[in-house]
Order: sequence, then C-alpha cells, then structure tokens
Amino acid sequence: MPQQPALTYRSWQPGIVALRPLPFGDFITVPFKAMRFNRAVVVGGPLLLFTVSAMLTALAIWAAANDSELNLFSYYDSFKGISTSTIVAAVIAGLSWVVSDVLASSIVYPAVARAMLGERITFSAAMKATMARIGHLLLLSVIAAIPLLIVAGLAFWGLVTTNPNDDSAFGAALLGTMALILLVMVPIAFAISVYSVVARGAIVLERANAIQAIKRAIQLVPGRFWWSVLIMFVVGLIVGAVQQAFGFVTQFAAIIPMGLTSSGNADAAVAIGFIVGYIFQLIAICVTQYSFFGSTSALIYLDMRMRKEGLAFDLAKAAEARYAAAQNSMA
Repeated sequence: MPQQPALTYRSWQPGIVALRPLPFGDFITVPFKAMRFNRAVVVGGPLLLFTVSAMLTALAIWAAANDSELNLFSYYDSFKGISTSTIVAAVIAGLSWVVSDVLASSIVYPAVARAMLGERITFSAAMKATMARIGHLLLLSVIAAIPLLIVAGLAFWGLVTTNPNDDSAFGAALLGTMALILLVMVPIAFAISVYSVVARGAIVLERANAIQAIKRAIQLVPGRFWWSVLIMFVVGLIVGAVQQAFGFVTQFAAIIPMGLTSSGNADAAVAIGFIVGYIFQLIAICVTQYSFFGSTSALIYLDMRMRKEGLAFDLAKAAEARYAAAQNSMA
C-alpha cells in the first residue's frame, strides 16, 4: 500500500469544530458557532421561509375576514358558507407551513457541513440543494408520521367508541388511551425523531432518496441511539425554555399599549401590540427551533458518520488538499 501523506494540524479544525467524534458539549456550543459563521443560511434561511408562510397566512386570514358568505365579524348576517377563494387561501397557507418546516429543518445541513471545513455556502446554493430534494424530504415526513397516526388512532378509538354515560367503561378507555400515549406513542416519537434527523442528512448531503435515507439511518443509528436521544432531549429543553420565556415576555409587552392609550384607541393598540409580539415570537421560534436545534441535528448526523465511516479523515484530507491548492496558486 502506498504511504498516505501525513495530516497536518490544519486538517483537524479548518472550520467551526475539530474534525473528530464530537463530545457532548459540542452539540450545545457549536450551533452558536454555525449561526455566527453563516448567518445568511443558518439564521436567515428559516426566517425568510417562515416570513413567506406568515404573509400567506395573513392573506388567508384577510380573505376569511372579508368573506361575505362566512361573515365572521358581522352581528347581523348569519353564516352562509365559505367561498372558494377562502378555502384556496387556507390550503395554500397550510401547505406553505408544511413546506417551510421541511425546508427550514434541512437547509442548515449543507451550511453546517461546509462550516466544518471553514467554507460558507451561499443562501441560493443551499436553497437550490435543498429544493432539489424537497420531494424526498416530504415523503420522509409522511413516512415518519404514519406510525404516530396509527398509534394515535388506536389510542383514541377506545374513547370514541365508548359510551360516555358509562363511567367505568369510559374511565378504563381513558386509562388505556393514556397508557398507549405514554408507553407506545412517546417512545415511537423519540425513535422517529432520531432516525429522521439522520435520514434528512442522507437526503440532503448524500442525495439519497427517502427509502435509501431510511436504510442509511438504520445503518448509522445503532450504538448511538440513546446518546442521540439524550442530546436531543437536553437541546429540546433549552429550546423550549427559551421559547416559553420569550413568549411570556412578548405577550406581556403586547398588553402594555392598552394602558398607555385612550379607551377609544385601546383595541387598535392591543391588536398592533399582539401582531408585533407574534412577529418577535416567530423570530424566536425560527432561531431556536431551526437555526439552533437544526444545527444540532446536522451535527448528530455528521458525528455518526465520523464515528462509523471515518468521515473526519475524508474531511481532513479535503481541507488539506484545499490548503495545498491555495498555496500552489499563490506560489
């Protein structure tokens, strides 16, 4: 075998993180580095996607408010139906949230992977790479939702079919529903979350289809499942705490204008305050859920490949080759 060139110190941390299996702390601290290193994609990408969804939702609400058949705000006209334009606007708004969720969860993967090599990918390049895989990403989401829908259907079937006037039977059905949710649905949700994180990385970075990505996840996750669950649980607690705190502050701040305005303008002031609070809360959700937690998800996938497939050595060789090429071009 020909002797491989020795890897130098430049190869081991050319970007935001050392090219080696990641310790626990890196999954919490490195996402902040990724957000600072490539703000346009890691932070700006999810914000832009959900801004578009929020605008479409606002248009759907406006269409419903002005629907002459729906009569939401009329004290005199009764409900007559829903116009086609209102239904179409609502469907488009709902689909936009689904697509935005999938894209925002995936667009950070190429940005974090490039950041590990010290490279910045542009928003247009990251969006193009992610949009090219949107069909497989949506199919993965559908496949992941099927087991949860089945268990949820079984859990609530007993409540639906039980006579509510029979206290003993209804109580037993309620206990059975709670048991299915806690003992079956919650563990399945954790498992799906871990495997989906890895499968999403395979779709975006390896250009695998949905079925191939699931197979890749089945190959990579064993041996790292509980460690990944712990990482996602801790990061999820941090994200949830920040979102709750930010939501409380924005809702409280939205009420302040009511006390600072006259009684005639109080309704308008409160409405404006809640709209502004909703905008800031949406920003907080995007940054915590998709920028921070999404970067952690990308690191989980990359860490598994470094541990099981030697991806760190491949990245190190690529970084060293890039450095050598740059030196030769300057000579």
